[in-house]
Amino acid sequence: MIRLSARQYKLLLHFERRKDIFLDECRKFNQITFGALLYREYIAYNRRTQHFYLTRLGSAALIEFKSVEILRKAESGPFSHYFSEQKIAHIVEIKKGNKVA
Repeated sequence: MIRLSARQYKLLLHFERRKDIFLDECRKFNQITFGALLYREYIAYNRRTQHFYLTRLGSAALIEFKSVEILRKAESGPFSHYFSEQKIAHIVEIKKGNKVA
């Protein structure tokens, strides 16, 4: 599973739209984010043309990240043990300002 920060995702989207970014333009981006994408080989640098571009690996990561499924296979099943119906009712009562024992 691909893990991207919000900044990494936005920068990959920028590369997807622009296709390439010249060296001087790269200075305006967060360098930690930029470096992380470069380290992961999601972007690469072309020395001859002096621009950065989205690699196949970066494009695949972006596609996978966009297509992550969040729906359950059995939606009628019970809540997870982290989030039971009793806990939901308890939280609702607290937010209403009711004291719950």
